[in-house]
Amino acid sequence: MNPELVYINYSNVIPKYKASDPKGRFEGSDLPKYEITFKSFQNTLNLCTIMMRSYRGKIWFYDTIGYATIVVGMLIIILLGVATSSSEKGNWGNMVLYILLYFIFVPIVYKVSQCF
Repeated sequence: MNPELVYINYSNVIPKYKASDPKGRFEGSDLPKYEITFKSFQNTLNLCTIMMRSYRGKIWFYDTIGYATIVVGMLIIILLGVATSSSEKGNWGNMVLYILLYFIFVPIVYKVSQCF
């Protein structure tokens, strides 16, 4: 089942909304049921692109913070693993626990950063 809304990502490289198959995504949604034409859909995307140009720096900033947090988390996990394995009572189970926690928290941090 397709949603009534079509989500299209804003590109940080090219300042516009883009999708791999906007026509297919439009036709696969419920928008035609509400008598919204593809031309109207494209005009809305173009208008949104123009409106978002002023905020490109902020979008890039939030994306960078999200990725930096993920990288810092990975470095902390590696350091914790090295620190616990080099101790006298080193336990590989701690490293596995750290990695599992990392893979639990990374999607959460990524999703939260995308919400901004």
